[in-house]
Amino acid sequence: MKHAIIISFLCFIVSSCGKTFKKEGNIEFWRGGEACSERVKNHWLLDVQATNASDSLYLNTNALHRKLELHRLMLDTTTVFYKLLSQTCKGDSLELKLPANEFYTGLGGAVPENLGVNEVLKIKIWMRDMLDDMGHIAYKKLFESEMMSRYIQQNKWNATRDSNTLIYFERLKTNDKPRGTSDKKEISFVIKSLNEYVFAGTQVGKPYIYNPQDANLLPGIHFLMANLAVGESVRAILPSDQAFGSNGNTTIPGYTPILVEIEVLAK
Repeated sequence: MKHAIIISFLCFIVSSCGKTFKKEGNIEFWRGGEACSERVKNHWLLDVQATNASDSLYLNTNALHRKLELHRLMLDTTTVFYKLLSQTCKGDSLELKLPANEFYTGLGGAVPENLGVNEVLKIKIWMRDMLDDMGHIAYKKLFESEMMSRYIQQNKWNATRDSNTLIYFERLKTNDKPRGTSDKKEISFVIKSLNEYVFAGTQVGKPYIYNPQDANLLPGIHFLMANLAVGESVRAILPSDQAFGSNGNTTIPGYTPILVEIEVLAK
């Protein structure tokens, strides 16, 4: 009898601890805190775990070492997804069950090819921070710095960091020839992402003619060339200030550090 009472009590505890999902539109949701009544700032930093219909975890921002960043003004403010997200306070969480199409279009994107548009996803979201424009810039700069430092450590570079430009660079070939002359030089180079995706570079036997007066080149390229002699080579990580800036381009997002390798072949 005593055991039956204990079991019944435990069953009651377990059942009372279960999450009761509410429903709005096509979305079932459970909120980890009270609905947010704070002034909503424009930049949202989220951690997200997404599970597909087979209960396989296919997205985990924690494993990627980066937050999902949303700009509130670029979202569709008429959707239920936006409403639920905007009412999630900093430090609170939200769990959702919703069609893939509603989740991805709510983020301003498209459903990945490996998912069906109506496939029901289970999403866990943690609102890590809400930032104004200045706070967002500071966050991006800090994230860049941490990304560069982590790359240097993981790849065991013997690099120097320039205190003015914040460029990490390591000389690969060195000699005693004068560095930083104002002459044009033949160089070979490659520009890559930190995951080794090649954006641009020279071909074997087809050097690029570097002109120190070329204002269209990346500032970081000019810095490296000012510290290289003919016959020397270097590898470096350029922060976005020395590369493609806060806006990036059609290939490289804003606030993205890049890898550069340069060898000076001849005058």
